[in-house]
Amino acid sequence: MTDEIISIRKLENTSPHFTVYELLTDRLNHINDHIIIYKVVNNQGQSYLEDDGYTLNELKMYGIAVNGSVAERIDELLADHYVYRGVQQDNLYTGICSEDEIGDEITSFLDVIESIYKEFLE
Repeated sequence: MTDEIISIRKLENTSPHFTVYELLTDRLNHINDHIIIYKVVNNQGQSYLEDDGYTLNELKMYGIAVNGSVAERIDELLADHYVYRGVQQDNLYTGICSEDEIGDEITSFLDVIESIYKEFLE
């Protein structure tokens, strides 16, 4: 998939319409924990990546509200990498990508997560 992945684990007890894989990466967050992302594959074999809300929830844990100018800046960072933010959820996610594109998508997704940590938590 990509050299940035340390391990892949298929998650059990998820929706019957999706297969979800937890990807442990070699990238570190602001407290030097490995960043975990998820690859979600639908029944048609299409996939996207998401962070399950971890990135924005980290900001909230440090007292940073994701609204106003903070939300605008996050959206700017996301747009640079074609990553989206859930409206009523804290999830960050990519668009649908093919298996040929997944390596580049992982790199880009991790880049944007790191940029959010650097912008607000370092």
